[in-house]
Amino acid sequence: MRVNAEVMHQVALAPRLAYSRRLLEKTTAELKLHIQESRDRHPHPESERTLLFCLEAVRRADARLRIHSMAEIPGAVPPAIWVLRAASAQLAAHLPGCSARLCELAIHLGSIVMDASLLAGVDVRYRGSESGRMLDSAHSAAEAGLRRTYPDMERVHTQRR
Repeated sequence: MRVNAEVMHQVALAPRLAYSRRLLEKTTAELKLHIQESRDRHPHPESERTLLFCLEAVRRADARLRIHSMAEIPGAVPPAIWVLRAASAQLAAHLPGCSARLCELAIHLGSIVMDASLLAGVDVRYRGSESGRMLDSAHSAAEAGLRRTYPDMERVHTQRR
């Protein structure tokens, strides 16, 4: 009996992708909780802007990781890695635990990309334009969310200086 190579490789990579998605879900939940607690205790728009950006970035990375075949991994995952690294850097001062989890996740995803690429014989070359679009989109969504929460943000922002 001969086993399909694609199925065999998916079986090896699928649990690792599922683990990655669980880490993203945990991080998303923690960010949402922290944002809500911050709003309830002592609103700080600048800090919330950073947290909203990171939440939106993680959401976009999560969307990229909804992979259905091994062939999608080399093209879909590298932009998510860069987005997660950017979010991790922003979170380091605010939520070091989330930052560390995103660093772990970026490394983990990099190993998945390398394994999938080697198994599929695909050369991975990533230039960053897709992650740039994802980060721009996350930034815009965070700004929109912040303006909904703080409609007089310009006034609040200038008072804090």
